Amino acid sequence: MVSLDGVGEIHDLQRGRVGNFETAIQVIRYFAIKSDIPVSVGCTITKRNLWTVDELMEFCQREV
Repeated sequence: MVSLDGVGEIHDLQRGRVGNFETAIQVIRYFAIKSDIPVSVGCTITKRNLWTVDELMEFCQREV
């Protein structure tokens, strides 16, 4: 399972590291394309990302 706590900067702020969102997306896509290992996404909902959870869900449906 890969944690995604928002799209782009929201995820980076939640995780405290610039560029972490892009790294997480690369990991998800790598396993989805190059392996038979199932990948799932988990999200920790906090005050910081509460109002962007719908955006994250739509992103995941579209991109992951």
